Amino acid sequence: MSEPKVAREVAEKEVESWCEVLGCAPDLSVIDDAVLGTMAGRVRFDVEKEEFSYTLRKPIKLENGDCVTVVKISEPNARQLSNANKTKNEIEQALLLLSAVSGIASGVLDRMKQRDIVMAGELSGFFT
Repeated sequence: MSEPKVAREVAEKEVESWCEVLGCAPDLSVIDDAVLGTMAGRVRFDVEKEEFSYTLRKPIKLENGDCVTVVKISEPNARQLSNANKTKNEIEQALLLLSAVSGIASGVLDRMKQRDIVMAGELSGFFT
């Protein structure tokens, strides 16, 4: 792991504040991963928008040469949850939901690497 951009204690307090704002109690493993992501400078939370910004470990290269480097994750609404649940495949559900809340086309998100998918899913867990 490279040198942390944020000290562990600071990152832990930041993640605790997210839980207070969102009124959530995610699993300890989710909290620890969020702390590590914050320490690495990859995870930020906008309190006013109640939205996470996650900097991908592996940017998604688009056909036009641009790259998607950041995914914004917000709380899904009932319609977005319902639409994602129309498929039985859990990975498809996760990608459909992520596409709905991030505004990034699912065809682009299909190219996300596993570790980025896992982190995005864990950040979504703060909205439960």
